[in-house]
Amino acid sequence: MFVLINLLMKVLDNGVKEEITPLSEGKIVLKLSKIYGIAGVLSIITSVIFAIIAIFSGSVSKDDILSVLAIVALFLLLGLILVLYSRNTMIEASADKVVYTGLTGKKKEIRWSQIKQVSFNNNSKEVTLKSNSTKIKIHIHYRGIRSLLILIKENVDETIYGQTLSQLGVD
Repeated sequence: MFVLINLLMKVLDNGVKEEITPLSEGKIVLKLSKIYGIAGVLSIITSVIFAIIAIFSGSVSKDDILSVLAIVALFLLLGLILVLYSRNTMIEASADKVVYTGLTGKKKEIRWSQIKQVSFNNNSKEVTLKSNSTKIKIHIHYRGIRSLLILIKENVDETIYGQTLSQLGVD
């Protein structure tokens, strides 16, 4: 299991090198890797199968049924969150701004000229863009993140992004 997780993380982390083709108006759209959605669906399927087996096999006592339901609910919730994140969240970037659409559809927008800080947290694997009033965190598992990093380099002063881009392999 550990080897499988390590392999998946390597695949996801290598996505930093991937560039995407801009849309006709020069805008790029980044979505989370499909692996997140697949993991969510597998979690939902596992929880449903576990619930069916636990309920219909008769091997779970009435005292343990609440524990089983709690585990099923946990995996179901985790799966739903992963599926929603992979479907709903996105980053749209153009020559003048970056727009982040979150899990619930709420949008955050920062114009390139408003960015005051660009940083990268190696523990959370997130690039953070900050203006005076808005903060957007972008995980490196978004497909095409390299294209966004190149846009940052083209549109933000080097004193603002400092070593962040070279740390992520964009020189």
